[in-house]
Amino acid sequence: MSSLASLRYYVILTALLLLLTSSAFGQSPPEKVAGTENLSSKESVPSGTDKSEWYAGYNGELQFEIELSSLQREGNIIYFWEKTTWVSAKKREEFIEAQLNYIKRSYPQGIPQDINNKWSRYKYTMTRYVIDCNNALNRGLSMAYYDNDEKIIDSVDTPEPNWTRILPDSIGMEKYQFICKYQ
Repeated sequence: MSSLASLRYYVILTALLLLLTSSAFGQSPPEKVAGTENLSSKESVPSGTDKSEWYAGYNGELQFEIELSSLQREGNIIYFWEKTTWVSAKKREEFIEAQLNYIKRSYPQGIPQDINNKWSRYKYTMTRYVIDCNNALNRGLSMAYYDNDEKIIDSVDTPEPNWTRILPDSIGMEKYQFICKYQ
């Protein structure tokens, strides 16, 4: 992975981890983004999905959904996919703007219109995580950004990501407790 892609991955991952480890779990979403359901903490699933396949919640601005069928256990280590969607239209726009500002560094003459168009249709992010159940640690392995048509806008893989401690009283801790006990 290039150093620019690696830097981009860590900036985005850090922002997501800060949001997902905040202690605002269970809040109602402030405003709906077109095409998202009005989900309540731990009881909602994506439209058209069997309830038994997802674990979902909010941190006030982000909706997260853990795909239970993706859980892979290797002893105390568990791999899984998580879908995150900005529920607040304002926060979604801020996220897109931050992505485009980062991308601008690679295009001194201006971002190509097709990239702007793709990001304007951004809907959600899928992140592949791994959790260490013995030590309350996690790390993001890869991310893919999807548009309204479920097509990938961009993706990033990290070959050797750093482990991050899961903070007490956070969404990260709630997910950790759920995933490590899930059979």
